[in-house]
Amino acid sequence: MKKTFMLLSIILIGLAGCGTGDSGEESQKTQLEEPPSLTVRVGEHEFKALEGGYDWEIDHGDGTSTGFHADAASPPQMVKSEAMIKVKSDNKIDLTFEVDPERFDVYIWDDEGVTESRVDLDLAKRSGPNIFEVVATWDQGQGSYAFKLDIE
Repeated sequence: MKKTFMLLSIILIGLAGCGTGDSGEESQKTQLEEPPSLTVRVGEHEFKALEGGYDWEIDHGDGTSTGFHADAASPPQMVKSEAMIKVKSDNKIDLTFEVDPERFDVYIWDDEGVTESRVDLDLAKRSGPNIFEVVATWDQGQGSYAFKLDIE
């Protein structure tokens, strides 16, 4: 009887040690392997923005992490072979990330470089071909995206 009681006590203590406390696995499950995708909607057009360079970190939950750095061509080079999407200046740009970032900024490019920094998405102020870069920030890092529009 005493041996049975001891055996049951050991088993119960062992099972109690297998609690459901967060061992880092919970936070590891919600982490992404790379920046989320970006969907752009303008009028009746909907498309994925091209993914550019990024800096990203994955926390392993055990005090270690892995960092990634990916370079990409400049936004004008990225979108060069993409079809120009014609939109009306009274359309609104709607950006939908797979996972919402903490913040994002929008830049306008030409072949020489950035022409406008931290712009709003009001197309009424623009005309002709425009190359947009979106730079978004999450807890895990930062990613950039590019797309082009011909605004009428």
